[in-house]
Amino acid sequence: MTPNQIDKLGERLRDTVTESDLRALDVYRNSFAPASTEVLNALRKDFQLESTARPAKSTRAIVAKLRREGTRLSTMQDIAGCRVVVPTRRSQRAHVELLVERFPAHKLIDRLSKPSHGYRALHLVIKLQGRWVEIQVRTELQHLWAQLCELIADRRGIEIKYGGGSANVRQWLDWLSAAVDIIERYEEDPTVGPVLGRHEVQLLPGLPPTRLDRQGLKDVLESIGPLI
Repeated sequence: MTPNQIDKLGERLRDTVTESDLRALDVYRNSFAPASTEVLNALRKDFQLESTARPAKSTRAIVAKLRREGTRLSTMQDIAGCRVVVPTRRSQRAHVELLVERFPAHKLIDRLSKPSHGYRALHLVIKLQGRWVEIQVRTELQHLWAQLCELIADRRGIEIKYGGGSANVRQWLDWLSAAVDIIERYEEDPTVGPVLGRHEVQLLPGLPPTRLDRQGLKDVLESIGPLI
């Protein structure tokens, strides 16, 4: 399929979904497999990184994104990809620097300086074999926050991921995202803020006070899901 044919397919999918167009979209999705496999192999062999190959974006998710964002199908950058989780923000930046050198045809999406509705990460979108493949590089705390957001979206509705949904739940997610940022920036540079971990704070209403440090926040992120 040419880029023009791909975009025309996307335009049709925005309006009316037919069986023939869904089959064509599935063929297009599958065409990303060779490039995705090449990325996974490079991460394993060149960087000794055990990545998690996230499932290829489903046809339903692609159609929803086309309608939500109005993007062109040929330029959608997250149809295929993988995820790498590293311990700290310092190691996150270091790994991305190495990946940028390895994959010169890339775009870097910085969700640290510009979070998306609380979501923080570094995304490297690379072009191989004429296809875009996204590498999500998250820290442990960023990943726990993202998993919590996914869990809530499954229960409360996908709009929570895009700034909608319950105002209270949205506020809780924003608070927890801010706590992730505070702790990770402090770990990078202890001069940026107060000494963490010495005092307990109430991160969320209804929860007992928690140490504002990595372990305290990790405990909250891992346990709060069933309560929301």
